[in-house]
Amino acid sequence: ETVTLDAGTGTTSVGVIGATTEIGVVTIGSDENGGITLNGAITTDGAVTIDGPVTLATGAVSVTTSNDAITFNHKIDGPQTLTLVSGTAATAIQGTIGGTNAISSLTITNGTANGTIEIANIEGVTGATAIGNTNTTTITLDGTAYSTDGTQTYTAAAGQNIDITGVATFTTSNDNISFATSGVDLANNGTTTINTGTAGGTVSFGAAIEGNSASAPFNDLLVITSGTGNVTFTGAIGATNALGGLTVNSSQGNAAITFTSTIGDTGNAGVVGTTAIGNTTTTDLNFNGATYSFDGTTTITAASGDTIDIGAAATFTTAADNITFATGNIELANGSNLTVDTGAAGGNITIGEIDGHSTETVTLDAGTGTTSVGVIGATTEIGV
Repeated sequence: ETVTLDAGTGTTSVGVIGATTEIGVVTIGSDENGGITLNGAITTDGAVTIDGPVTLATGAVSVTTSNDAITFNHKIDGPQTLTLVSGTAATAIQGTIGGTNAISSLTITNGTANGTIEIANIEGVTGATAIGNTNTTTITLDGTAYSTDGTQTYTAAAGQNIDITGVATFTTSNDNISFATSGVDLANNGTTTINTGTAGGTVSFGAAIEGNSASAPFNDLLVITSGTGNVTFTGAIGATNALGGLTVNSSQGNAAITFTSTIGDTGNAGVVGTTAIGNTTTTDLNFNGATYSFDGTTTITAASGDTIDIGAAATFTTAADNITFATGNIELANGSNLTVDTGAAGGNITIGEIDGHSTETVTLDAGTGTTSVGVIGATTEIGV
């Protein structure tokens, strides 16, 4: 059976609707935008549309369909948990979650099914937020604010299936933010900001990060601040579509920063714009990929000591732009030969010190630019 509840500008308060598949399509509210109060679980074998500002009033609230769409057209508030499961169908949240009264947790995983998920804004969740699963076709984040006082985890199928299309700021109160399994596309022609607080929530990307365009202008920027929480990039950055700028803990935060893969690729910059990675308190910078290619001023900074670790044979290049390895020393792991090349037209190369382990080679070519380097090696650990 279908259920349609429309109080116009009046209010609607409902408890449990359905238990298994005996209820079909459910529509609550209308264009008149009367308030809607949810007090329990909604379970259907049909699409659920809730068209009005929602209050989660009593106990855990859930909406579960048998592979049918779930749509909330307005804001959602109230100090309860919210779980949405639409299976292979779409879940779309068009209003702000927790903007007036934070909800206690948010789960939109669709079980293990491959439905799509769209979320406009999250402004208040006091507990964990879990969006998507490893089969989710796409997650679209088209709002400007994703703010919680708990962890945020966004998971989608392998590929570039997490799309940040709004000029968005992600914030937590010292809690982790994770983009898992899927790569992330920055497609907002602006700056995506991630800030986990000064006391340290980690930031992790489980796959590649790409901008919105393979040609100029490159105007999708990424800015990360994580305090004492480590930052980990597992996949390549800008290998196909370059970012317009990359900033990671450049002003504060002493956490480790790890690049497992590359930035750009051979012949193509991964960042076209300014890159600033680390600061003078950053305890450890790890570059474990083969290629780090930039088209813009590049500054890589860590605390004093052997704190800039090159874990594989690596080439750092710029397009006639300055590159600086500041404060911290470069330490080459066993067999990790280093090349820094700013091109024939010349950008300056500045390096404090380079240490090695087993006769690694070091090649520094600033073209017409200048090269400034301190101590290279201590005994016989550096080769050519």
